[in-house]
Amino acid sequence: MAHQLIRYRTRPERADANQALVQAVFAELRSQQSEGFRYLVLRAPGDTFLHLVTAEPGKDTASLTSLPSFREFQRELRERCVEQPVPGEVTIVGNHPGGWVFRIAHNATLDFLRRQARERAIESSEESPAMSNLAPGVEARLALAASVRTFLRLPVSQRSSVLLMDVLGYSLEEIAGITGATIPAVKAALHRGRERLRELAVEPDEAPLPSMTSSERSALEAYVDRFNAHDFEAVRNMLAEEVQLDLVARTTMNGKREVQNYFGNYHRTPDWHLGLGFVEGRPAILVSDPARPEGQPRYFVLLSWDRGSLVHVRDFRYAAYAIEGAAVVRLQR
Repeated sequence: MAHQLIRYRTRPERADANQALVQAVFAELRSQQSEGFRYLVLRAPGDTFLHLVTAEPGKDTASLTSLPSFREFQRELRERCVEQPVPGEVTIVGNHPGGWVFRIAHNATLDFLRRQARERAIESSEESPAMSNLAPGVEARLALAASVRTFLRLPVSQRSSVLLMDVLGYSLEEIAGITGATIPAVKAALHRGRERLRELAVEPDEAPLPSMTSSERSALEAYVDRFNAHDFEAVRNMLAEEVQLDLVARTTMNGKREVQNYFGNYHRTPDWHLGLGFVEGRPAILVSDPARPEGQPRYFVLLSWDRGSLVHVRDFRYAAYAIEGAAVVRLQR
């Protein structure tokens, strides 16, 4: 993972204008729900600005640099500066409490496991060279033999410690720096995670599928069908008068009159396709990219009903991290 740091100093009379242009970029990023990279901008004393950009594995920053607001920010940047932008790669030596750097490392390890699973399916009769090079030890072979689904059954701290050490080969000190944990905590999580993997390795692979009642399924199917058809008037008619909405990490709404606005926002941003499924055994709506409706869900929505009316909506659109590590089952219709 490459971390790019860009440093420059603006003319004193242009510093506030530069800051306003940067803030416009972040406003557009929030509205576009851009993914695949992390971006941080700091303003230091002396009208110095620092931009830190990290692209996730296999991704680039095109969705940032192509934004109209970013192009506007770049347009007269050199004229605003007394010290021109100087880019360069940097290494994160320490990081507390881990935050987005941790999530990048975590996602990278899961991507690696998925690649390994594909390689094993294609070359089932011979050991993968990548497996031999990266994981010569018993613990590492156990980690690589585990499916992604099995890993996701581990608590986050255990999963991360095992993935980072036994799959990617990080040291204890490096894992502590990435996750923000102490070395003793990493050791403990590593030990417990390895023990739990041994237990899971002898359990049957297939667990019984969760289920829902026919009335639950009918209500969810009606909601999904009307939502996907953009028939929001029909969806609004499903609401109870005292319905509550929790748009997790963003806002809450109470009452039918207020919650109706929520559907207007979805109507204006058609970057979704709804499907039926379970999250951690609970009936849920799985939200995917409309270009790949059967692909990996991006986030989920939980609904509660009372006597045929919708009384509570819990939408994780702005807390998509909640689906990471969750047991997700998609229902075919």
